[in-house]
Amino acid sequence: MEDWRRIDIDALNTDSKLTAEDLKPNIAAIPANQLQTIQQKILLLQSTGQPVEALRLALTQPPYGNSDSEKDAYAKALSDVLVYNKNVNDIKDIVLQLDKAQQDNLVKYLYKIMNQGLAGSVNSGVILNWYDQLTEITGLGPVVRYLSDRRTV
Repeated sequence: MEDWRRIDIDALNTDSKLTAEDLKPNIAAIPANQLQTIQQKILLLQSTGQPVEALRLALTQPPYGNSDSEKDAYAKALSDVLVYNKNVNDIKDIVLQLDKAQQDNLVKYLYKIMNQGLAGSVNSGVILNWYDQLTEITGLGPVVRYLSDRRTV
């Protein structure tokens, strides 16, 4: 132990070996039929001109514990609602009507939609408008909470 500064302490501590599975939160999945019903309600609310209610429904209880394919389908339904509302003033009004938790979940979905291209290349500017308006109204708090949250949408 002559050169104590070069000892790898983590190699000696067996408790520090965390896997990706250890970091996943234990959240129950929403049943598939219930999830499809929610998606249908979201699209129905949007088609009847109720975007705020559609977003509130979608952002209140995201399917954190579901499979990736179910999460992608849910995000696609949400992206359809976001793309349908293109007007910047409408976006501001909608964001102001969401509570803090819903705004945080909206940031998660905006990142997912941008990452996976769920809105398509034509509508990516609309998603960026949503992100711009959201961060203008709420600041960077939701982004920081998104980066530190282990629950994925």
